[in-house]
This record gives sequence, structure tokens and C-alpha cells, in this order.
Amino acid sequence: MKILFMYIWLFPILFMIHDFEEIFMVNAWQQKNKHYIESRKDKYIPYNFKASTAAFSIGVDIEFALISIVTIISYLLNSYVIWFGLFIAFVVHLFLHIIMCINFKGYVPGVITGTIVIPVSCFMIYRIYILLNFNMIIFLFSILIGTLFMLGMIYVLHKATKKFNYWLERYNTSYR
Repeated sequence: MKILFMYIWLFPILFMIHDFEEIFMVNAWQQKNKHYIESRKDKYIPYNFKASTAAFSIGVDIEFALISIVTIISYLLNSYVIWFGLFIAFVVHLFLHIIMCINFKGYVPGVITGTIVIPVSCFMIYRIYILLNFNMIIFLFSILIGTLFMLGMIYVLHKATKKFNYWLERYNTSYR
């Protein structure tokens, strides 16, 4: 079980490696592609929000905290159904960065680390599936729960980014 311990703790690490690229590049990418983004009004635009790097980072921090909490609880309870589904949803999200890159016809923040992390993550999914010995029903249930958790988390945090930005601007302009 030592190998499973290593795999489960790689998830928060891989998540942060990937999200650091997004944190570092989102605002610069938005600025660089401003005119191209504006010309694509009727098409999907990745990272289509106006927020500071700090506001975006708050969302990433909350995601990291939730992933870490799920990892800790899964380890303590020795129950990995939700954790495994969440990890699979994360890996699917990495593939979506490649698709966004192709659709956008250029670099999209997260695609470099996503491409690097995908092979390791796919190997981990294979090994963890063998170690956990889930039957197909538990495996599919795991994917469903993990995907719903990830989608809900991303949806709420993307909406909250505007609020985080407002709070930071308000803090920045408040007087003592």
C-alpha cells in the first residue's frame, strides 16, 4: 500500500504543477490575445473572465484545499471511490486543454503542463485501478461522482472569481 500512498499524494502535486502555469499565464495570455478573443464573440473562449492573477489564485487555492481534503479523508478512511473519480476528472480536464489549444489555434494556459502530466497521470490511473480492484459499477460510479464534484467546483469557483476580484480591489482601496 506504500505505492498507493505515493500515487494519491501525487494528485495534489500534479494539480498544482498544472495550475501554476495557469496562474502565471492567464492574464498575460488574455492581454496578448485581446483582439483575437474579441473577434471570436460567437465562439467558445477559454479563460473568458476579467480578474486579477490574485483573484484567480484564490480559486486555485480553494481547489487545491478541496483536493487535499478529499485526499486526506480518502487515505484516513481507506476509501478511494471519490478520490479516484476526482483524479480521473482532473486528467480529462488536462485533455480538454489540448482540445482548447487546437480550437483556439494557439497556446492556451495549462496546455504545456497538461501535456507533460497526462502520460504520468494515465499510468497512475492504470496502476491505481489495478491496486483498488474496483468492479465496473464502482469504477463508473467513481467517475460520475468525481466528475460532478470537479464540474461543480470549477463552475462555482469561476463564478466566484469576480467576487474575489471585488474583495481584493475593495481591500486595496480601504483606509485604516
